[in-house]
Amino acid sequence: MKNVSITVENGVITDISNSEITRILWEGQEYLYHDCEILPAYTDSHCHVWGLGMINSGLDVSGCSSAEETALKAYSNRFMRDNWFVGRGWNNELWGEGNLPDKSILDKLFPDNPVSLTRIDGHAIWCNSKALEISGINENTSNPNGGIIQKDSNGSPTGILIDNAMYLAEKNIPEFSQSQLSDFIIKGLDLVSKSGITCVHDMDLNIRHLDCYRKLAHENLLKIKVFAFFGNQNGEAEKLDLEPMQIGNFKLQGIKLYADGALGSYGAALLDEYSDKPNEKGILMLSSEEIFKHCLFAHSKGFDVAVHAIGDRAVREVLDGFELFRNAVSESSINLRIEHSQIVNPDDISRYKELNVIASVQPIHFVSDSNMAKKRLGIERLIESGYPWEKFLNNNVMMIAGSDFPIESYDVAAGIEAFTQRANQLGAKEIFRECVEFSSAVECYTVKPYLALGIHNYGEICVGHKCDLIIMDSSKKIIDVLNNNHI
Repeated sequence: MKNVSITVENGVITDISNSEITRILWEGQEYLYHDCEILPAYTDSHCHVWGLGMINSGLDVSGCSSAEETALKAYSNRFMRDNWFVGRGWNNELWGEGNLPDKSILDKLFPDNPVSLTRIDGHAIWCNSKALEISGINENTSNPNGGIIQKDSNGSPTGILIDNAMYLAEKNIPEFSQSQLSDFIIKGLDLVSKSGITCVHDMDLNIRHLDCYRKLAHENLLKIKVFAFFGNQNGEAEKLDLEPMQIGNFKLQGIKLYADGALGSYGAALLDEYSDKPNEKGILMLSSEEIFKHCLFAHSKGFDVAVHAIGDRAVREVLDGFELFRNAVSESSINLRIEHSQIVNPDDISRYKELNVIASVQPIHFVSDSNMAKKRLGIERLIESGYPWEKFLNNNVMMIAGSDFPIESYDVAAGIEAFTQRANQLGAKEIFRECVEFSSAVECYTVKPYLALGIHNYGEICVGHKCDLIIMDSSKKIIDVLNNNHI
């Protein structure tokens, strides 16, 4: 919107009228802008706030072109949790042939201290021999349910632990202090608040994160609105008997589950085998019956349910579980979401609408994943089932957007560009047909994320609604953000 006058009182837009210049009367204070545009402020609908703060505190090992360079960056960072060296962000798809790394590379630099470096997608870790030794992982260790201990031709662990196997090592890594976690949260929120994001859906909280949020909210130290989803893969929220809570601009909104792993590490559960790994179909972490039971718990407390599902088999399993729940508790008003919804069989698209399921997508994933996804799926399956944003909209599916930061950039402009142009290094715009219109893309970052939370009066610039505002100059640079900062 340009050349308008907007009045906001008690957080609500009370008047919109034409004006020679952009004028905002915000809670009695006047703001004037020349040659500027006003947009609703953004929501990131799937992110990891503390992870962003953490990775910007010396943990980052991303952007390297080889395993050796990654190891050297970790050695240079020297980011430690007690005696463990840790890092996050490596991506073997940037390393030539894309092979997963081996423990021997880390052993040369870290002969005495345990090392754990997390892959960019968070679904695999790379350990050295010391970390494997401490964790009791050797040639006789079996794969845990829902996880893989990668081994070489001699049966020796290579140092790569995928999905549920990661816990074998991670349980031995000393915890961050509560002070560190709080600092990470504050830093993460500060970073995104400067980019026009005034609300986030923060995923995978545990009790320590929740304790930090409660304290920070009581002290009024949260810069933006946070709707949080508590990790309940193994019934953690049930054991703690958690219930929805709201403190200031923080709300515990729902529970988070994992139905499969990630495409890059062959953990996404597929209906058909991987194109570049015959006989491999990924890892299914939850059955439809288990998802159904989680939904029953969530309904009993009033929690929404968000389930990570990347592969088409995982998506179908989640939909089957949601269908069991919808049939059993038809009166339930809780929101059901599938996070990522990345590879979806065409037969399952309409089920989202039929079961009132939200597709929570991260368009920027396509930009970085396109080469890898083509190898994992093959071009025909990728075109038919991959990143089906237009199909969702054409079937009237509620679609919301985020970035999954710190795995990807939190820059919403990059997400909107991916949505509307599918820009990527393959130049595949002429192949893929899932682009969405600019206005639809913006809605997925503004009004729809609030609708997905059951909030019907936020995120649109219209009289009677609440709406945080972004002011952009003629070059599309954000020059100001006006944040109501109240749920």
